[in-house]
Amino acid sequence: MAQEDLASIIKSVHSKLRRSCINGGDCNEVWENHLEDQQTLKDYAKAMKELATNHWEKDKSRETRIVWTERFITSYFCANGDLQKLINKDKRSLDFHSSELVESLSDEQSECSRCCGLVFNSSVDLDQHKSDVRLKLSERLKTPFEPLVKEIRVLDVGSCYAPFLKFEHFNCLSIDLCPACEDVRQCDFLNVSAHHTESHGSSVQAALLSEDKRSVTSLPLGWFHGIVFSLLLEYLPSPKQRWTCCVKAHQLLQVNSVLVIITPDSNRQHRRAQQMKDWKMAIETIGFKRCVYQKLDHIHCMAFRKTQHREDYSKVTDMSTNLYIPQDFNTRSDSQPIKLGNETRESLKRSNCTDSNCRLSLERSSSDYIRSNIQELADTAEGVSSIPADKKRKS
Repeated sequence: MAQEDLASIIKSVHSKLRRSCINGGDCNEVWENHLEDQQTLKDYAKAMKELATNHWEKDKSRETRIVWTERFITSYFCANGDLQKLINKDKRSLDFHSSELVESLSDEQSECSRCCGLVFNSSVDLDQHKSDVRLKLSERLKTPFEPLVKEIRVLDVGSCYAPFLKFEHFNCLSIDLCPACEDVRQCDFLNVSAHHTESHGSSVQAALLSEDKRSVTSLPLGWFHGIVFSLLLEYLPSPKQRWTCCVKAHQLLQVNSVLVIITPDSNRQHRRAQQMKDWKMAIETIGFKRCVYQKLDHIHCMAFRKTQHREDYSKVTDMSTNLYIPQDFNTRSDSQPIKLGNETRESLKRSNCTDSNCRLSLERSSSDYIRSNIQELADTAEGVSSIPADKKRKS
């Protein structure tokens, strides 16, 4: 089947889900109805597998999203790799904050000169800030680090055809709503339960599976070294659901482990710069720190390091509205995205997005504003439609 026809199948599913939410449907109910539509799920999985294997990754001379992800995770955990460098940096920062490295601005104000440059109106506030920073840094350093070149535990969410199983140093669990091959287990990551486990061996994976070994019934907390969201978040019809997935990823990762996010965009890097900043702000609020970002020809590649453990996620500020995509604002019958204006984006952030109201249905006047101020339609693809093999990273 031609690439355009396959992409049309993918785009139509995404568009239908978003329109159902925008037109007044409860997003959780929309998602549940989608899970029951087995024929649509099978058609989607078949199209995605063919699109990825026969078109996007056909050119072996270029670095694909799969190769980019594997290289990053491997280099991150190897000896003297990115994680070791970040840990060394944390140690230096801890040394800084363990000493008196504060510049007095006046009798009433003091500045944290080594950390963030924030100005505090009292020495009590400053001391509390330094104490909080030391606590966060020491927490990261509590986790023992050894190079993980033999077995890196990876959870590939929305895997489709298990592309990471070919890497021998990955102990990969591949899950998807509707697996396109036998190596992928059926699982709805958005709603799957999580549990504590004391084991760290490969036997943990076997315990996660159902009796027929075809689906995953639960996932272990704080067990994975890497979680991959490759073209996943834009599948979900609402920002709240994307936020839920990111929070769950934080729960399932060990401290110092990484969440890799690949999201499609055929435009130039600056076109969605504000969106990427908003995503970064939201995800870091959960307890991550972005450690790498790269814009390839048709995708954004990001990795977030889990920097702190949380017991109570109810205290995390809900910044789900930051996890928007341009298509969230599109009520057209087709799936062409539109360009967001700053006023529209700010209107979104000010909106009160709740579990039952997370469809991002702006006021009718806001929709009219989008249409009246649109400068041009974003490239005819929804992003996912035109992703070929990715361009090799520059050295």
